[in-house]
Amino acid sequence: MSDTPKKFNLSEDWWAVILAFVLILLAVVGVMGANGLNITF
Repeated sequence: MSDTPKKFNLSEDWWAVILAFVLILLAVVGVMGANGLNITF
């Protein structure tokens, strides 16, 4: 196992969660925009 502190591992996990959430959110917004909502970037 690695000797990295737990805080670093926790932050890494949170970055993965946040990144996945953002990607899903962008996908949902894109689908809603395609369905007629007035969303532009």
